[in-house]
Amino acid sequence: MMRSRHFLDNLRFKVGVGVILPLALVLGLFSYLQYVSHREREIQILEQSATNLGQIVEGSLRYAMLKHDFAAAQQIIDDLAHRGDVENILLLNAQNQIRFASGGRGIGTRLSRSDPGCQGCHLADTQLPQASAIVVSNSGRRVLRNCSLIKNEPACAECHDSGNRITGVIITDLSATEVDRRLSQELRDTLLFFGGALILGALVTNLLINKVVVSRLVRVAQAVRVFGQGDFRSRAEMSGGDEIARLAIAFNQMAQGLQEKAGLEQRVRTQAEELRRISEERGHLLERTITAQEEERKRIARELHDEWAQTLAALTDNLDQASKALPEELAWHREQLERTHAVTVDAVKALRRLILDLRPAMLDDLGLIPAIRWYAESRLETNGMMVEFHASGLQRRLSPAVETALFRISQEAITNIAKHAQASQATIHLEFQTDRVALSIQDDGRGFDVGGVLRGEGLSRGLGLLGMRERATLLGGILHIRSRPSRGTRIQVEVPVDGAEGR
Repeated sequence: MMRSRHFLDNLRFKVGVGVILPLALVLGLFSYLQYVSHREREIQILEQSATNLGQIVEGSLRYAMLKHDFAAAQQIIDDLAHRGDVENILLLNAQNQIRFASGGRGIGTRLSRSDPGCQGCHLADTQLPQASAIVVSNSGRRVLRNCSLIKNEPACAECHDSGNRITGVIITDLSATEVDRRLSQELRDTLLFFGGALILGALVTNLLINKVVVSRLVRVAQAVRVFGQGDFRSRAEMSGGDEIARLAIAFNQMAQGLQEKAGLEQRVRTQAEELRRISEERGHLLERTITAQEEERKRIARELHDEWAQTLAALTDNLDQASKALPEELAWHREQLERTHAVTVDAVKALRRLILDLRPAMLDDLGLIPAIRWYAESRLETNGMMVEFHASGLQRRLSPAVETALFRISQEAITNIAKHAQASQATIHLEFQTDRVALSIQDDGRGFDVGGVLRGEGLSRGLGLLGMRERATLLGGILHIRSRPSRGTRIQVEVPVDGAEGR
């Protein structure tokens, strides 16, 4: 079934049928018209022969009838009936009675117009025509029956009523067997010729279709198939300027374009892969840099606390004791020591703030929530700003990397509020969820143009914002900055965390 279907879908079959079927119809119609024409010509020849024979019979019998020599009349009819193509000769009177017949068969018999052999020349209630027709004789053979009327002439008045216009009719039956044979042979020869012509035409058409159309389309299809398998170098080599050649040219142009596009895409993929590799290396380097920075912050904060803070604290105590030990008469010197003591106290406070900015011990000891709350209160509330802090969800300790990154983002945002926002209120919300942590810091300050700052128009703040985004990206999170002049600023960051994360 599939093979038959494949054959019916074959282009050779479709085009062959499209060519051969109209040709077969034309040749068939031509054969039919030729057969009809030859048949009419053969019948005309046979009719002419029958008419001539009837005239001969009429002329030959006229003299014998006028002499009342009926034996001679019968002899004439018998002689003419011996011709090879003559089946029968009848002479009927006006009452349709056979008066003479070849071989004397049926003399005296009255013929009826309803007789099967007579229906071909007669119609109901009509006069007998002077015509010929192909009929089937009583013997079952096809004959051409010719009816020749015998007119009543003055010379016939002696035997016939002068008032009758017709005295009888001569019926001549000529065999149509030879005509039918010749027509059948001619039709058979014509059909064989045209059949051979159709077969030859089908073969030639198939060869031409295969050479001019199918084989070229097969080459195009093969090129398309190879191209579809990924070989973009495939081309359909085709000569000429016909539709198939133009199709091949169009395919080659498309293949060339796609090959160039594929090459460009490959270069883009290569460059993208290189950029991805560079980005990964940059991320790893940045992560190591931030880690090293945090470690260095810890080390510096620890050294400042362990050495300089304690040294300055001891110096403060010594200055205080020295000031108290001086007698009253050395009041000027005591005043100088007290001033030095005050400067030293301020230096200790500044050093402690520096240590806390570098790495607050509260972040390592108590966690993210106390550290952010303390930093906001110390940097914003001391400047007269109202601070609202909210923590929601399942509060827990996070990994050091996550806590450090979120604290540094908070530290940068709070520092920007303190330096640039000119705000009266700040809101901080820290939300713990199962798989992520969200931090939101919002103020009602003067706002800024985020795009301009990120493009470098505000260099210090722009670097800070980029650093915040880098820290969020390193953790696989996202950071959004929303701000407009005079409409405040809102910074939101989300980072993924493990549900079981903690310490």
